[in-house]
Amino acid sequence: MTSPGKILNESPEGGDVRTNEIFLTVPFAVVAIVAELSLALSPRTDSLSAAIVSLVLLAAAVTTYFTFMKRGRPWNRLLVPLFYSGSVLALVIASGSSSSGVGLVMLLSVVWTALYLEVWQSVIVVSFVGVCEFVTSIVPDDLTNPIRMRRVVMYLLVSSLIVFSVQQVRRRVARVSEERELLNDGMQLTIGALEESLRSASVLSHLVDMLNSCDSREEAYEVIEHAAERMFVTGGTVSAFDASNNQLETKCAWGELSGEHEAFSTNDCWALRRGHEYESNKGEITCKHLRGSGVAHTFCRPLLAQGEVMGVLTIAMSDLSVEPPLAQIVGIIDPFPQIAMSFGEQISIWMANFNLREILRHQSIRDPLTNLFNRRHLEEALVREISKATRTFEQISAIQIDIDSFKSFNDGYGHAVGDEVLVAIAEVILALFRGSDVPCRSGGEEFTVLLPNCSWGSAHERCVELQRRVADIRITTSQSRALLTPPTLSIGIATSPEHGLTSQALLRSADLALYASKSDGRNRISRALPETESPQSDATSLKVSR
Repeated sequence: MTSPGKILNESPEGGDVRTNEIFLTVPFAVVAIVAELSLALSPRTDSLSAAIVSLVLLAAAVTTYFTFMKRGRPWNRLLVPLFYSGSVLALVIASGSSSSGVGLVMLLSVVWTALYLEVWQSVIVVSFVGVCEFVTSIVPDDLTNPIRMRRVVMYLLVSSLIVFSVQQVRRRVARVSEERELLNDGMQLTIGALEESLRSASVLSHLVDMLNSCDSREEAYEVIEHAAERMFVTGGTVSAFDASNNQLETKCAWGELSGEHEAFSTNDCWALRRGHEYESNKGEITCKHLRGSGVAHTFCRPLLAQGEVMGVLTIAMSDLSVEPPLAQIVGIIDPFPQIAMSFGEQISIWMANFNLREILRHQSIRDPLTNLFNRRHLEEALVREISKATRTFEQISAIQIDIDSFKSFNDGYGHAVGDEVLVAIAEVILALFRGSDVPCRSGGEEFTVLLPNCSWGSAHERCVELQRRVADIRITTSQSRALLTPPTLSIGIATSPEHGLTSQALLRSADLALYASKSDGRNRISRALPETESPQSDATSLKVSR
C-alpha cells in the first residue's frame, strides 16, 4: 500500500511533485514569518543572545527545508518543524514573557508535521512542541502552576487530536487513491479486452469470407495461417487428420512453433485423447508432438465436426492471457479460451465442408463402380484440352475401348462377376496411363481415355500394353475356382488435329475407329482416318492397324 505520507505529495495532474509541495507550503511559511514578527514586536526584549538564537534557528529551518526539497532525506522533514519550534521558543525567552498567540504559533509546526510527516515523526514533533509550550509557560512569573500544567496538557491534547485527524484524512486519501488506480487499471483492462474481442471478431469474419472463396486446400491453409498469425502472435500450428494414414500432418506453423513438424498419431495429443482442450504449463505433462518444440506453455484444442476428428489447433501461450490477479479483482474473464474456441470452430467447419464438397465433387465426376471419371467430366476436360492444344500446337489422342462380347460374359457368369471384370479392367487402366491422362467410363462396358500431349504412336503402344495386361487378369467365380478366360478389348484411336479439331469431331473419329475394330473381328486396335477422308457413317472404310 502507498504510504500516507506520500499521497499528498503527488500531483494529480502528473506535474513535478516537489514543485507542488513548495507551492502548498508557501502559506505555512508566510504565516510562520508573520507570527514570529508579531512575537519580536513584544514590549520588551531582555536577551539579545536569545533573539539571535531565534533568528539562527529560523534560518536553519528555512535552509533545511530547501535542502530537503533537493535531496529528499527523511531526517530533513523532521528537522524543519523542530528548528522552527526552537526559534519560537528562543524568541519567547528573548521577550521575557508568553506573548499573546504563542500557542497558535506553535500549532503551525504541529499542523505542518501532520500534513507532511509520518506518525512516528509527528509524535517527536508534538513532544518537542509540548516541551516548548511548557517552557513558555514558565517564563512569566504571574502564572500559577495549575494554570501552567493545564495549558501544557490541553496543548498536548489539541496537538495530538490535530495529528490524529490529519493522519486519518491522509490514510483515507491514500485508500481512495489506490481504489481509483485500481479502477483505472480495471477500466484499461476492460477496454483492452473489448478491443481484443472486436479485433478477433474482425479477423474471424475475414477468415470465414476468405475460406468460402478458396478452391483448394493449399489456398485455405495459407489463409488460415495468415489469420492465425494476427490472432495468436506468439506462435502455433494447425494439423489436419489424414484418414488414409491415420495420422495428423501439420499444415500451418508460425511464430515459436514454426519449422518442420513430423506427422503424429491421435494418441500423441492429450486434447485429441480427451476430446476437449488441453493446456500444459512448465512442469506439467506435455503432448508428445510438442516435446521437441522448446515451448513451455501450450494450448491444444481438437478440431471436431459431428464427433469426427478433423485436426488439432496448437497455440504457444506466452504473454497471451490477461494478468490473473488484477483480472480476478476487477472481474475480467480471460478472453483467450473463447477466442481459441471460435477460431477452432471456424477451421473445423471449413474442414468438414471442404471434405463434403470433395465427396460431392468426386461423386459428380467419378463412376461409383470403377472410380474412373464419368462422361460429363470427359466432355469438360476434352473441351479444355482442345483449347489448350490449339494455343500450344500439341497433339491430343482419344482412345475408345469396348469389352468384346461383354453382354454374353455378363449373362453367362452373372452381374457380380461382370462388375468384378469392369473393376479389374479399370484398375489396369488407372495403373497404365499417366496422371495427366483422363480415363473415363463412358458407357456400360465402354471406356474412353483422353491423352493430352500424346501422338498416335505413343497412344498405340499403350493400347497394345493394355490388351496384354487385360489378357493376364485372373477371374474366378463363387461357384468354381477355375480361372475364366478374360475378355478381349476392341480399341479405336483418334489424334487431334489430324482426326478432328473439335471435341465432338475427335470423339466421333475415335468412335468410328472402334466400330472398325469390332467389324474387323474384334480384339483389334484401329486408327481413325483424317477428318477430311472419314465418311460420316461408313465405319468399314476406316484403316485398321494390326
